[in-house]
Amino acid sequence: MDLKKSKNILIFGPFAILALVAVLYVNEARHRHEQDLELLHKRVELLTAQNDSIQKIADLYEGLMNSDTYFFSGDYEAAEKAYEQLTEQDQSALILLEFIQLRQQKIASFSSNKDSIINDIQTLRLLLSNTSQQNDLLEAKIAAFEKQLISAKEDRDKELFALKQTVNEQKTKLATKEKVQVISFKNDKGNLIHYLGEVRDGKANGGGVGIFDTGGIYKGEWKNNQRHGKGTYEWKDGHKYDGEFVNGEREGQGTYIWSSGEKYVGQWSAGKRNGEGILYDKDNNISYEGFWLDDKIKK
Repeated sequence: MDLKKSKNILIFGPFAILALVAVLYVNEARHRHEQDLELLHKRVELLTAQNDSIQKIADLYEGLMNSDTYFFSGDYEAAEKAYEQLTEQDQSALILLEFIQLRQQKIASFSSNKDSIINDIQTLRLLLSNTSQQNDLLEAKIAAFEKQLISAKEDRDKELFALKQTVNEQKTKLATKEKVQVISFKNDKGNLIHYLGEVRDGKANGGGVGIFDTGGIYKGEWKNNQRHGKGTYEWKDGHKYDGEFVNGEREGQGTYIWSSGEKYVGQWSAGKRNGEGILYDKDNNISYEGFWLDDKIKK
């Protein structure tokens, strides 16, 4: 029996040792694995914390950039509120806080000088406004002065023109006065004419008045003692002709007025109505309009 037990011990002993070693190894491996898991959890927590810190810094940077948008655009009130909100959120990012504090100091400086700057700007605007008003007033005065100068120049030019006309008229009168004479002569019909007017070469030439021995009076243009040109002849009985003359005869266009009030307006030739003309009654109504031949209506 003892021998049998000894054989069993010899046979199963090594297996028991192996089993014990295996159990010890498994326990050791489990313990090591648990330690690795714990270490891994700690590293994960550390990385998570670092990530949160980085995210906070990134958020602060983004907030700073947004706040700077107000700052650089000149909206300092909005920038100040945005910076205050950033400093209230988290004060862990010391560098960002320094940037924010610098900007807040700059805003405070701007705010302290704001009233002075506004007053300066208002003063400048007032000066510019006054300068603009003075400039407008000066331009208005210049325009008025220029208008006065133009008006004065026009008046002076008119005066000079009137003076020149007066001088020319006086020269003409003086020249005419030298030519004006009183002469008497007979025309080709034997009528004696007393003449006062321009005389050249001893004859009536130019403008003048002739008094006929028949009682008629002629005022107008003369040529070589003959009525020649435009003039008016009035008979003793009140009849009158106003029109053109050629060599003492009515010739061309003229108007004959009877003492009764009737009149003829039209063409003349050889002292008679010849050509187209109109006859008016004493009430100035047309009696006849048409053609004439040798002082009669042409039929």
